[in-house]
Amino acid sequence: KATAETTDEATVSVVDASTQNALAGAVVNFYYLGGQTPVVANVMADANGEAKAKLENGREYYASADAQGYFRSFSASFAADDSATVGLTKATADSSASLSINVVDEETGNPVPEASVSLFVISMGDVRPLTNAQYTDYYGNTVFNALMRGLSLQVQVAKGSRSGNVTLLLPESRASVEANVTLLMNPATLTVKAQNLLTKADIPAEFRAVYGDDVLDSCIVSQPGQSCTLTIVARRDVQLQAQSPGFERRTKIENLAAEETREETLALYPSGALNDSYAEFEGFYNWLGQRVGSLMLGHKYEARFWMVSKNANLTGLFFKVADDNSNDVGIIEVSPPPAIIKANNAPGPDLQDAKCDEAGPCNWMEAQYAGTQNRLVSYMVQVDPNVQVDPTTHRALSSFSYRSWIARGPTIILRNPVDELLETTVDTPLASGYYANAYSTSAAILTPGTTCINDICSSLEFSQGSQVGPNEGFAAHSLLHLAEGDAEWEPLVVHYRFELFHDLGADSRMYFEYDPNNFRVDGINANVKDYYGSTANNTGLVCGSTESTSLDYSVNQQAAGKAIAMADLSNVKYCTNYIPYSAGLNLNQTFTVEGSIYLKPLNPTNRTFVTVNFTTSRFDGATPQESAKGYHQTWLSITNPNGAYTQYGSVEVTFEQTNNTAAANNDPWEAVSIADCTGQQVQNGSCHNGLVKINMLFTAQRARDTNEILLRTIPTHLKVLTVSYN
Repeated sequence: KATAETTDEATVSVVDASTQNALAGAVVNFYYLGGQTPVVANVMADANGEAKAKLENGREYYASADAQGYFRSFSASFAADDSATVGLTKATADSSASLSINVVDEETGNPVPEASVSLFVISMGDVRPLTNAQYTDYYGNTVFNALMRGLSLQVQVAKGSRSGNVTLLLPESRASVEANVTLLMNPATLTVKAQNLLTKADIPAEFRAVYGDDVLDSCIVSQPGQSCTLTIVARRDVQLQAQSPGFERRTKIENLAAEETREETLALYPSGALNDSYAEFEGFYNWLGQRVGSLMLGHKYEARFWMVSKNANLTGLFFKVADDNSNDVGIIEVSPPPAIIKANNAPGPDLQDAKCDEAGPCNWMEAQYAGTQNRLVSYMVQVDPNVQVDPTTHRALSSFSYRSWIARGPTIILRNPVDELLETTVDTPLASGYYANAYSTSAAILTPGTTCINDICSSLEFSQGSQVGPNEGFAAHSLLHLAEGDAEWEPLVVHYRFELFHDLGADSRMYFEYDPNNFRVDGINANVKDYYGSTANNTGLVCGSTESTSLDYSVNQQAAGKAIAMADLSNVKYCTNYIPYSAGLNLNQTFTVEGSIYLKPLNPTNRTFVTVNFTTSRFDGATPQESAKGYHQTWLSITNPNGAYTQYGSVEVTFEQTNNTAAANNDPWEAVSIADCTGQQVQNGSCHNGLVKINMLFTAQRARDTNEILLRTIPTHLKVLTVSYN
């Protein structure tokens, strides 16, 4: 605590920079030198333009000053027992500029509402606060007015734990400037180590994380059994590179969510043990770069391989869908592009220069690369939307096979796995090679609405008003401006279902994860009659009926910006139709828990993810064991083509044009060009179409001194001629 002995009184004089006249009533803030938060705030200058503050000795300070009709300015540095002067420049129309800031999400590209935006000026080598923070509107936009032209600014944006910034110059010649700031995703973390692929023994290694041309981070494991940590960008395909003396280097692609931490062990092949080639199937990956344990109907996936060879004139990788699944999954492309591609749209060893694409997928494909290789190879596969799944397990199974090979010289072909039947020339590798030994893998195929894992099949189905489904990519319409009881009120109903292939534990819960910017949970129920009734802790609970019970639930905000609604479903084990799976195993009888979640769709977005989890504990006597957990994740869009809505107000738009038959609320609405008509023809009505009329209805939700509506058009496409209002 500062005392009279450790403090002194500093004086800051505020004057007009042009006349040097004192500015009484100016507001002065005192800061530590290099700091951005006032240590003494809002000191008003007296009649002499002086503001005084007691400051701790032994520190350097600076001050900012504000006065009506002037630009903010700053002093030079000073000590606690010193004085300083701040000269303020008058703000005029010719010297002022406005700065419009648009904030977008790095992950989705969508505008970010309610983000904090602060401006800092780069002055005297420091970054100093120029304005108070403002918040972005529904469109991710905020505007700062009356800024001095010629300033070098740093724009800092924050929302939750995420931030972003940009540095820019306000030109002397422009009255308005617009800038985009990306709200960055927080980084992710990789904890890495390496091992001998053949012996599984830990080995020392060097690691690098590379994105594009940039090395994001690097680390070294010097002793076997140790690990090191890399910090990487989130939601991007980052190359994890590992090398160790005496081993083949290896690259793997990592794609982590923001703030995710993952442990990764890279298995390196001993160089001395590599005689020909080796290929490892790394798994199937979705469009987000995430490895998946199952495939879904109608989706595309990347089948990723690591391939390495030695002393090769040609290196090949053969990949095939099992004959029994030839109508279920097809191969549509391979990358990177090989020197030679051999493929066939149907099972069989015939060589064809087949064109493999979405219209005509291939059953097998062989990619041949020139020379010795050490690379990742990816085959893009698509799953037919009409695969027949088992009605009980909700899944089908598809199998695949693969092998690597090299050509050494004009006649020698070496395959992995080893094959005794070899061709006599390199130019005819498939006649017998098609049937050669191969490694195999398989993947479950599920419907887009269901994921089965850990003996739990979790499903989500969506409906809103008369619209039912689809269960992935459902287009919900926003209710942001509506309330329950309004004629247009149609909540989004999410029907959940958990089918259990094992016994229930004593504690069972459902978790629904969502983005609170996009949804509000208004209720959760279970298809159980009188769930909280007297029989709930005994027997006789009626489940699976048409009657339902509203469940108690809690909502918790997560650090990553998500929210989770949790409901306790432990009582369902007392349902009259519940039979432990272990007891009914011979009957192949499962138990299903289902109900509905009621959501209010809020801010429109092209893509937002929701995840449902069901957990049930497993008990061995009195000792709690690890819980069984099932989950399903999918995405939706939220649209509202006719308007934009915030807590402060809403604006709704419709369009009109003479002789244009397009509905007034179409999205997009198509205007008919009248460029071929003269102005007189447009005015007297003889043109085939007329001017476009944009009808806007603005509703203020909260009182404001001023309300503004900004209409942006491309003047060469749509030029605004007149504006009127009622």
